[in-house]
Amino acid sequence: PLVTKELFVFAEYKHFFDSEGINLSISDSNQLHIANNKYNLLKFCQNENIPHPEFYIINSLEEFKNKAKILGYPGKEFCFKPPVSNGMRGFRIVSNTSNKMDNLINEKPNNVYIGFDEFNQIAMDSDYFPELLLMEYLPGSEYSVDVLVRNGECLGVVPRS
Repeated sequence: PLVTKELFVFAEYKHFFDSEGINLSISDSNQLHIANNKYNLLKFCQNENIPHPEFYIINSLEEFKNKAKILGYPGKEFCFKPPVSNGMRGFRIVSNTSNKMDNLINEKPNNVYIGFDEFNQIAMDSDYFPELLLMEYLPGSEYSVDVLVRNGECLGVVPRS
């Protein structure tokens, strides 16, 4: 199972699958609570002295504006996403320096850039403000690694960019 919101259900019923002789490669709910909530994962990294970007959890447009300044905006880009989401849903890089025509013509339709003023207008026009994780933007290639471990033994690693 790979879809974030399905993982907790599989973990909850892992004992049932085990009793039917079906082995699931899935972490327990406590580990998933850390791994699948980006805020919890960053807090874990912070507590374990693992390098991580600067980050904040926010719940209002006012907090969004204040934390954006702390992250160095407008001089520096920053990004945000819901703490729990699937794939890149809700992920945006806040930048007023991206070339909108270049993005329109040369990027796939799932462009991740949004202007500060554009986000501000969306938030003001909405009847709610979702909890968001604001983070320092770290440009460059993104790498992901899936690791299968059983009883402390690494059984396989799949890296990708």
